[in-house]
Amino acid sequence: MTDEVLSEKGHEVGNDDTPATLVPNAFHLPTEDGMSKGPVCINSSGPPKLSCKFFENKMVWEYNPWTCDYEAKWKIDPSIEVITELARNHYELCSLPNEDINVEFLAEGSFNKVYTVSSKDKTTGAAHECIFRCSLPSAPWYKTQSEVATMEFVRKYTKIPVPKVFVFDSSMDNALGLEWMMMEKINGKMFGDVEEGLDFDAKVRLYRQVAEWIDELSRIRFDKIGALYHNWSLPLSNKSSFKIGPLSISDFNADLRLDYPINRGPFASFEEYYNAHISVYLYEALDPRHKARVEAWKKQDEMEEAGEEIKEEVPETRHTLKGLARTPQLCLALQSVLPTVLKGKQLSPDSTRLHHFDIAKRNILVDDRGHPVALIDWEISWATIPHKIPRYPPLIIDEEAEEPERWELEEEKDESRLEEEKAWEETLLRREFDKRLQELASPHLETGSEPDVELNELDKTVNALYSMENFSYIERKQEEMRKLF
Repeated sequence: MTDEVLSEKGHEVGNDDTPATLVPNAFHLPTEDGMSKGPVCINSSGPPKLSCKFFENKMVWEYNPWTCDYEAKWKIDPSIEVITELARNHYELCSLPNEDINVEFLAEGSFNKVYTVSSKDKTTGAAHECIFRCSLPSAPWYKTQSEVATMEFVRKYTKIPVPKVFVFDSSMDNALGLEWMMMEKINGKMFGDVEEGLDFDAKVRLYRQVAEWIDELSRIRFDKIGALYHNWSLPLSNKSSFKIGPLSISDFNADLRLDYPINRGPFASFEEYYNAHISVYLYEALDPRHKARVEAWKKQDEMEEAGEEIKEEVPETRHTLKGLARTPQLCLALQSVLPTVLKGKQLSPDSTRLHHFDIAKRNILVDDRGHPVALIDWEISWATIPHKIPRYPPLIIDEEAEEPERWELEEEKDESRLEEEKAWEETLLRREFDKRLQELASPHLETGSEPDVELNELDKTVNALYSMENFSYIERKQEEMRKLF
């Protein structure tokens, strides 16, 4: 492993199995090297022992049957007064002119609430602004630490424009009771909000720029699967101070999963990675709380059919009693055949890449001319194998439309015609995106070019463990294993 920038394969940075090595021994103020560039980590506490107790009075996970996934819901309303006091305590770090602070709510997402912090220069009257963002403890400590580290790595080692983080607290041991950060406010608008007012050439420039961003990310290489972290007692210029550590994704943290002693990474092999995912399903199937939920949901169903009054509604569950009963055996059987399935598949020193999973119109900020000025929402970015990286980001519509015939009618275009023209424009923009990647000979072109049939089949099997009806895949792999031994 080296700290040098590789000319063809990209950047390689250090890796480590223990997040404890990332924790500074004391309150961290930036070194001279990092004073103007790096954020201040104001709490030196390390990662806590994970538990669903962190969710109490702050959040709840709800299962959405339409998406077949869990969604985080807020139970706490952050205090504007407390946010104001926190901003006042750190205004100098954020380049605000004075402690005469005003805080206004700006936006809310599934995991974050965002506020505009402003202060006026008493001499010039000019307003200075920054962003305060607080987060739900979906992955306590890890999510904030990883997001800030990733943003700083990208900001320092690529040309991708990313908001600068001034100060952050990855613990909840503060007056707000939540993890928070203060960062630069970018003067821009979401591309999705303004794209209709931009000309085609401006859109082409943006799509080609996004291709360049993705190309840069595809050249940043690691030897493990996991999220990126940084030791804040070391300068950002020390590339070995960045490490690969545990993932903070809902696969490992949603619902009751923080209570399970599972491996969340970093993963040094395919077998470790898939074993961890299977272990989640195994622990859930053995958790008596899930059986109790299913029985309560079934009882509620019976009461509704009988027309009985339901005093407290039971939330829907993804499980069934049949599924819970058979899942442990399926998990153990699938884990037993992983060595056969993954034979010959290894993680090499440069086999994983940095991936921003949500490069979408809402996360690309542009100026009045449509020029991209920032890529935001790095909270679930991670180092992963090309197989796990989609060929196209959410920005791109991966459908080939036909060019509409020339419009020669005098009347106004109807909705159907406008949809045809929009689909054709999306096709042209996708081609420009592809063209730029080809001009760059981008490693990203490898994603999706030759699908790994074996991994695709394994992914589908793991994701279907709860509802599996056809066991032929596991049986086939068991037979292959018997032939080997």
